Amino acid sequence: MLKSTSEHLIESTLTLLATCGTYLVADLLHQSGIIASVVAGMVLGTYGRREGLSPRAQEAIDVVWEFLSYVLTGAAFLLVGIAIPLGALAAAAVSIAWGVAAVFIGRAVVVYGMLGDASMLAGRARRGAALPLSRLHVMNWTGLGGAVATALALSIPPGTPDRELL
Repeated sequence: MLKSTSEHLIESTLTLLATCGTYLVADLLHQSGIIASVVAGMVLGTYGRREGLSPRAQEAIDVVWEFLSYVLTGAAFLLVGIAIPLGALAAAAVSIAWGVAAVFIGRAVVVYGMLGDASMLAGRARRGAALPLSRLHVMNWTGLGGAVATALALSIPPGTPDRELL
């Protein structure tokens, strides 16, 4: 369908329909709608971008999806703010601080320790350069937003032990 048009608005609409439609179809089949949407996005982002999207549509789609991501992340954090009473948040501040510290330390160990060392060993084996430290810094700080993890924690059913702490 993407190949049949060169109108960027129609192409943008088709990508939105494809990702939402795959979610709905997967959900009707009692499968993971999220995984289906991710796969649809990957197909559209690789094969669709290479084979069916005009350059103008690619630019428009990047803007549309970046905006949707921004709005939905903001909405998720707004809902989190509404769902968690300030008193409960203050009561769990020490546990939250320990959790954040553990995530930062764990990521640093994986990125700098494991990935950095593996890159250095691979660089020596093929007599090439290891990953520069600047790239390891970017990898370490990428993806620490936490909207999805926070939303998942809030979706734990009431009455579950330690739900409020999570």
